[in-house]
Amino acid sequence: MKVVKGLLIGVSVCLTLLLLLLLNVFKLPSPPKSVSSDFVLRDVSIINPLVSRTKIASLRVSNGNMSLSSVNKNADEFEGKYAGAFILPGLINMHSHSPSKNLLNLGPMFGLAAVMHGVTTWRDAIDADGTGVPALREQIASGKWPTPQVVACALITRGETRWPNSNILEQEKNAVALVNSLKERGYDCIKSYENLSAGLIAAIIQAAGEAGMQVIGHVPDGLTIEQAGLPDTQHFFGVQNTLQNSVIARNGDWRTVNAQRIQDVAGHIISEGMISTPTLVTLKQIQEYSDYNSALMNENYHYIPQFYLETVWNPVEGLPVYRNLGRDVIARAKDALEKKQVLLKQLHEQDSTLNLGTDTQQPFVVPGFAMWQEMHLFEEAGLTPEEVWAHATWKAQRQLTRESNGLLETGSEATFLIFSEDPTLSLSALSSLKGVVLRGQLYDIDDLKSVMKDLQDHYEDEPMKFISQYFVRRAMEKIAQKFTH
Repeated sequence: MKVVKGLLIGVSVCLTLLLLLLLNVFKLPSPPKSVSSDFVLRDVSIINPLVSRTKIASLRVSNGNMSLSSVNKNADEFEGKYAGAFILPGLINMHSHSPSKNLLNLGPMFGLAAVMHGVTTWRDAIDADGTGVPALREQIASGKWPTPQVVACALITRGETRWPNSNILEQEKNAVALVNSLKERGYDCIKSYENLSAGLIAAIIQAAGEAGMQVIGHVPDGLTIEQAGLPDTQHFFGVQNTLQNSVIARNGDWRTVNAQRIQDVAGHIISEGMISTPTLVTLKQIQEYSDYNSALMNENYHYIPQFYLETVWNPVEGLPVYRNLGRDVIARAKDALEKKQVLLKQLHEQDSTLNLGTDTQQPFVVPGFAMWQEMHLFEEAGLTPEEVWAHATWKAQRQLTRESNGLLETGSEATFLIFSEDPTLSLSALSSLKGVVLRGQLYDIDDLKSVMKDLQDHYEDEPMKFISQYFVRRAMEKIAQKFTH
């Protein structure tokens, strides 16, 4: 009995030590601390892109709100490093994807990567397994890690599903009940996805309108953008009017799209008052597969763990739909990008509503930095930097909520960006970001960068790197069963 008892104690001790070891392995570095939550910035310029540009003597943040004054009020002044700065609204990524909740705990790194590039809100277009959005909302509530506000879209599809968190609609008469149930579950909007008929899409749009929810979506394979009638079309799907079942082909094969087709689509979008979220950066980033080894070394792609580059986006063993892409596919993606920019310019010239979104987690599309890339692509299409900023801030905010006009003014929530140079004059000034105020908390960019370095080391150190690669490879095996085209 003594031997058995000793063995049991020994096993218990070993298991306890192993558990402590694993807890230590998965433990994240310390989060960044906000520099201040009650402060005054002096002699700053408040820029609401295309609306107003005002130099003020005093910007005070208190209790999560901001107040502007043309005179210096008696108050403790914050660090002089921000004097003379340019203050702009936070960026809004209108098409992103939150990381799933698991032992790897990627939410803090994703949130930090976004915030340190000025993204203070993102719209989650698909929470693939239903764990990502709740985890980020818990992260926001805890207040430990700087995290963008999350607007969540529920996915509605028909037939065979690709993602675990899909909601099935087979008959139009069931649309109202389904949409209402999704609203009750805390979703903010609806994403109409694949396999839906024009009739089902129309039923979803009507039900969502009655529930006060927006509808975004993919034009399903087999329908054109005109036939689908989606209020907010993602990726410009449906412009090419041939049957293309592959996601890559539908996004990046526009060989059938000529100047007349672009003009016709632009006219339809304008006449119907439709919104477009083109996610141009996805096509630009597919081109990284032409020199994968160089992409591995690009520091701008290291704002998320290296296993994305090495495993998830691996050109041979990564996401099945992106494996073994030929030069012809990459060349067609470049051509499609150029044509989409032509369409974008035509829509812009006719005052169409345009959103900047990145489709984060697509190959080489990383949170935060990809938003800057998308802004540059809008500029390349012919928009001025200030026009790009307007689309990326208050114009997007007004689609998400009726409670805010998206402008920085007295009484607004204190969420804004601090630049040492004016990024509405040149997007090269994006790199002059010095601080981010998020829900009243001020984070200095140097502190955010320091913690990002700690997180990068955390995921690269052993045994964490080995463990994460193991988990990711198993996840890839599951994804490979369905995400094949």
